[in-house]
Amino acid sequence: MNSIELISHAEDILAKTADYESIAHIYEDWLEHNGNLENSAPIWFNLGVAYSNLNQKNKLESCYLKAKALMPQLWQAVANLANYYEINGSSEKAIATFEEALSAPYNAEGKTFIRNQLGRIYESARQYERAQTLYSESIAIDPEQKDTFQHWFFLKQRNCDWPIALLPKPLTLEALAGSLGTLSSMAYFDDPELVNISCKEWIK
Repeated sequence: MNSIELISHAEDILAKTADYESIAHIYEDWLEHNGNLENSAPIWFNLGVAYSNLNQKNKLESCYLKAKALMPQLWQAVANLANYYEINGSSEKAIATFEEALSAPYNAEGKTFIRNQLGRIYESARQYERAQTLYSESIAIDPEQKDTFQHWFFLKQRNCDWPIALLPKPLTLEALAGSLGTLSSMAYFDDPELVNISCKEWIK
């Protein structure tokens, strides 16, 4: 059974039973014979997910590291690994993992995800300039990210990065209002109708 067939088989079992212990055993048995092949990277990744669901945290780190080593473009392995570090109280390791991944050969989705998550961690740590830079890079890759745009604009205001209205793409005032959070909007507009647009978008 190749890796694609194995994953399909495991997904069928999960759909019927949600038995992650059985899934882990299936993946472990397959990896015992095929674990160093490049196409085994998704299996290592899925085994890490299974261990996570089984709360076997001592095992999942090595799975994500192996998946990452075998398939450098598998950004999901880096994302899960950094998330594991963060939720277990090691923000420094999460930051280091994401920082290392910034130059990796990911697709647009992976590049934006890594920058957005790293920006979020820096923003929570009050490292606002670094967070703003990462959000800016993410928006440059995909300008249609509304949540990222909100964070980016808010940090431009917080960092007094003038002119605030130097936007990554042209927007009408109404479109800009619909793209902002309420606090940013109230701090930026003196027109209550534009602030009202932001408030309505926020509570949708």
